[in-house]
This record gives sequence, structure tokens and C-alpha cells, in this order.
Amino acid sequence: MTFLKHTSNQKTQFLHFAVPSVVAQLVYSLYTVVDAAFVARGVSDTALTAVNLAFPLMQVLFSISLLFAAGCSALTAVNLGAGNRKRASAVFTQTVVMQLLLAAGMIAVLFPLRAQIALFLGAPDAQTQALVVDYITWIIPFIPAFLLSYTFEILMKADGFPRKASMIVLLSVIGNIGMDYLFVIVLRRGIAGAALATSLVQCCVIAVYLFHFVVQRKGSLHFCWHHPDWSLPGKVFRNGFSAGLTELSAGFVTFVMNHAIVYLLDDNALISFAVASYINTLAVMSITGGAQGSQPLISYEYGKKNLPSCRLLLHSLLRLSACVAALALLLFEAGAPVLVHFYISASKGSAGTELIASSVHVLRIYILSLAFAWVNIAASGYFSAILRPGKALFLSVLRGYLAFIAALPLLVLLLGGDGIWFAPLAAEAVTTVFSIGLLRADRNAPVR
Repeated sequence: MTFLKHTSNQKTQFLHFAVPSVVAQLVYSLYTVVDAAFVARGVSDTALTAVNLAFPLMQVLFSISLLFAAGCSALTAVNLGAGNRKRASAVFTQTVVMQLLLAAGMIAVLFPLRAQIALFLGAPDAQTQALVVDYITWIIPFIPAFLLSYTFEILMKADGFPRKASMIVLLSVIGNIGMDYLFVIVLRRGIAGAALATSLVQCCVIAVYLFHFVVQRKGSLHFCWHHPDWSLPGKVFRNGFSAGLTELSAGFVTFVMNHAIVYLLDDNALISFAVASYINTLAVMSITGGAQGSQPLISYEYGKKNLPSCRLLLHSLLRLSACVAALALLLFEAGAPVLVHFYISASKGSAGTELIASSVHVLRIYILSLAFAWVNIAASGYFSAILRPGKALFLSVLRGYLAFIAALPLLVLLLGGDGIWFAPLAAEAVTTVFSIGLLRADRNAPVR
């Protein structure tokens, strides 16, 4: 993996790593939006609610994958920066083995409990519960592919192939849309078809990544035989936990809000929230892509003990994140009615018109959290990259859990049902104060 050494070239290097990752995450989240639209239009509004209820389970899988990916990526990039390629490959190999063992255990535990999982996720009635079960039935057996896809993508970037990784993501999205259209629209396989299409494409993606790492072997990372490092799981967990927790926070917020909506509002509010959640994902994942894409570059410079370069890269990351958030806010606020129509048809008479209006209202409030989220995502990603897992973890727990849980009942008490939609905004705003404080305090911290 070759990086340019001169500060004047760092912006070029940053764009080379971060922009493809932003595009990849945008395209991937765009697939999620289109997938949900296929379900809403090709099956029913209730099916869309069921997919959103299953979203926390999907986020658990992706958060575990990102935990391993971020932890492994930081360790491999630091080793590559120090010139220790053999150690980097050993870390990569053992991380993949750990994920496969974990995936096998998860399948054994989760598959027999599908009905109970649907109830736990908040299914309000038997019909919705059955749809959730149908969906996760075709997700759980493919857990190994879901866990490894994120890891292989990020490790390919860390190995110096960000554009190739982004191209694979783009191809997977095209394949997913095609498979969804085939299974949901053409074959009429319903919500189970949507889940199966996603799972099969994930398997194909894994095959492509394995071809890169096993057959082509053009980079520094490859599978190798080595003695197990029993301290590695702890190192990967410590360095990746904050990233995984950040990813999981979206699922946690969705889980809590779904239960709050069922308790305080009605089924239409569940549909409105599902629409707002999917659209918001476009921006959040794009911002996260910038943090993930720049992490190998920051970690590499940190491994070289080049702190000034790390700070310059942080500034570039913050500027990119701010631009993505501002653009998303502008487009989503102005285009809210068009985006909602993508999911909900106005042909259902007054009920459909009322649902569209309420969904536009929810969307315009819910996405306001982007005004602060970009700072927190960038700060947490930066601290993970320079091996400051404690600070990254603090920000992740605060924004996705503690501040949100504190804000939700308070805002519901003050604003009624609308308080549910404002809770993420309040949580992100509070966390931003701490993010800025921690970034300023870390300016002169030494290399550890």
C-alpha cells in the first residue's frame, strides 16, 4: 500500500480514499431505499413496516461486521504503516476466522427463535409478525455473508484498493435491484423474495472479494497460516467496538422508536417512520462512508507517527462530512413530497393523501438531526483510526443511546407525539458539544 508522503498531496490521497467510500455507501443505501420501495409497491404498506421492524436485526449483523472491520482495519493499517506486512496479514486472517465461528453460533441460536424475535422487534399484530418471520427466515442462514461483506470491503480499501471495493459495492447494488425486481415484482415471492434476493447477492459479493484476496493477491493482505494470537480478539474488539456501536445505534433508535410509536401513535405512524428512516439512511451512510474511507489513510499516518498529517486529514474529513450533510438536508427538505410518493401511492383516496402528508411532516423533522450528526460521525471515526477507542466509544454511546434515551421521554412530554421525531436531533446536538471538546483536547496528544 503506497501513500504519498508530502502534505501537498494529502488532499489528493484523501479524496482517493474517502470519495469512493462515500459514493459506495450512498449507492448501497440507495439500494436499501429502492428495496423498501419494491416491498411497499410490490407487496404492501404492512410489508414495508415489517421490513423496518426487522431493520434492527439487520443492523446487529452490520454492526458486528463493522466492529470486526474497523478494529481489523486500524490494526492492519498501523502495521502496514510500520512496514510489518506479515503481521497485517495474520491479523486479517484471524479476524475472518473469528467471524465465521461467530456466524455459525448466531445461526444456531437465532433460527429456532424467529417468531420470538419478531415479537421482540415490536410486531403489533399476527399479520405483521408473520411477515417479519418470513423476512428473517431468509436472512439468518446467510449471516456469514452479511458479516464478512463489510469486513472484506473495508479491508480491501485498507489494502490500497478503494476504487475496486467501491466498484464491487456498485455492482452488488445493481445486482440487488435486479434480483429484487425479479423476486418481488416478476415472481411475486413477496417479502421472503426480497430477503432471499438480498442474501443471494451478498453471497456473490463474498465470492468476488475472495477472488481478490485468494486468487489475485495483488495487495499486501492475504490469508496465511500463523499461530493464533489470543490477545487479538480483545484488540479488535477495543478498536472496533465504537464503530460497531455507532452502526448499531441506528438499529437501536429504530427499535425504541417503533415501540414508542406502537404505544403512543398508530400503524400509519409506523409507515411514516419507515419511510423517513430509509431516506435518512442515505445521508447517514454517506457520511459514515467518508469516515470509513479515510480511516486507513489516517491510521497509516498514525503508524508512521505523523500527527500533523493526521490532523490535516481530520480537517478534510470534517469538511467532506459537512458538505454531504448540507447537501442532504437541502435535497431532502425540498424534495420530501417526491421522496414520500416513491413509497406511498396517492391512489388510495383520502387515506393515502393523509398518509403522504403525515409522512412528509415526519421526514422533514427526522432528517434535521443531520445538522449535527456529521460532526459526531467524523469525530468517532477519527478517534477509532488513531487508536483512541475510549473516546470513540463515549461518543457512540452518547449519541446513539444515552442522549437519545434521555431526550425521547422529555420531548414526548413537552411536544406530544411529535416529540418522537425530534429525539434524534436533540441527541445529536448534545453529542456535538462533546465531540468538539474532545477533538480540541486531542490536538497535542502524543502517539501511543
